[in-house]
Amino acid sequence: MISGEQPATYSGEIQKFKSWINTRLSWLDANMVGRSYVSPDKYKPVCRIFPNPAGENVYIESDTIISKVEVFNFSGIKVAEKTDCNDYSVRMSLVHLGSGFYITRINFKYGGILTRKMVKK
Repeated sequence: MISGEQPATYSGEIQKFKSWINTRLSWLDANMVGRSYVSPDKYKPVCRIFPNPAGENVYIESDTIISKVEVFNFSGIKVAEKTDCNDYSVRMSLVHLGSGFYITRINFKYGGILTRKMVKK
């Protein structure tokens, strides 16, 4: 399907949207600022975000102390931030955010950064 062409069916529109999402996520994975945390012994923290898709709150857990969590929309604009977490588990309110796809950047106490995709219902 040509990029500007309009699908004739609902399923065609869904397929076009899925294709756009995959293309966009691939681009974001390749172009997001920041680096993943890697210590001299190649340790990478284990981190999870749940529930995903999220409702009013999202929880972030890691085996490394989390210092700050930032949430960006797909335009790269920071839409939420929680600072001074200093814990292995963080609860973050998403009540003020609209439904959609977001990128969460997790900053660790010892300098590492991880990014994760998140969906808000």
